[in-house]
Amino acid sequence: MKEFIKDFYNLIFSTFLIVFIFFVLKTFLVYNSGFYIKNNKIYKYNDFNIGIFGHSQSLGALDEKLLSDNEYKLRFENFSITGAPLFYTSDLINYTLSKNPRADIILEIGTNNVDERGTIRGFHDKNSYFHLNNFFYYSLFNDLFFFIQNKKEDVILFLFKSFFNNPLYNFTGFQGWNSNLEEAKKNFLRDSITINKDVKKFSVDLEINKIDKLIKRNPENQFYIIRLPEHNLYLKIFSNSERYKSVINRLKKNKNVFFYDFVDFELPENGYRDLYHLSKKGGITFTEYFKTFFLKNYETK
Repeated sequence: MKEFIKDFYNLIFSTFLIVFIFFVLKTFLVYNSGFYIKNNKIYKYNDFNIGIFGHSQSLGALDEKLLSDNEYKLRFENFSITGAPLFYTSDLINYTLSKNPRADIILEIGTNNVDERGTIRGFHDKNSYFHLNNFFYYSLFNDLFFFIQNKKEDVILFLFKSFFNNPLYNFTGFQGWNSNLEEAKKNFLRDSITINKDVKKFSVDLEINKIDKLIKRNPENQFYIIRLPEHNLYLKIFSNSERYKSVINRLKKNKNVFFYDFVDFELPENGYRDLYHLSKKGGITFTEYFKTFFLKNYETK
């Protein structure tokens, strides 16, 4: 019996040791890698000039292939991740700049980013593990102390699964969606009164503070903060126009920040997937406009 118990403990110890070593090796790989994965293909960070960051809104609004087809030979890459709160996105930008220090950044900050009912809830609610899982390695060298202090369950769960996870996020780039606006309109009343009460115990400036520090740490990089088109009904869900102005004005105090507001960009109804996302038709239409606008301003900066 004693031999069985001894063998059992040795097996457990060996298993944990293997998992730990594998985790360390994957962490080392990420830290030293100059590559990223997109649609299961490997690309070099140094091969793009301008990175696009945000969540699903920028994922469906900016086609990096159309943007990269320009006379200046500037290559764009869309690193947006569905549902990504700004807290995590700032870690991804920080990591990206460590691999490509010359890159300029397009960062989508929309109406819901500065509202407690917006994407900040993805950092605190039941989806927190999903986001930690996607951003863990990018955040590991930046804010792991925060996770340990506030998200013990998420960290334990991630470590348990990390043996099987790809250490690098598999980016997808531009996503073209069909329009489903009529369904979104039916849900308008429900969405307009939905409040995530759990968020109230946290500072809504948590993410903005982090973005501001990121910008200040990288004074040589240009940060183009944009608000993408939103349906007029969507704007009625939020009552945060003053806070939004305050956030943008704060970030604009940095000399390397430029803000472009496209919230009122006119699109037909079928240009929207729902009240907040563009359809494929809307995304292509907006991308073509944005390319002309951005390159004109980028050239003369």
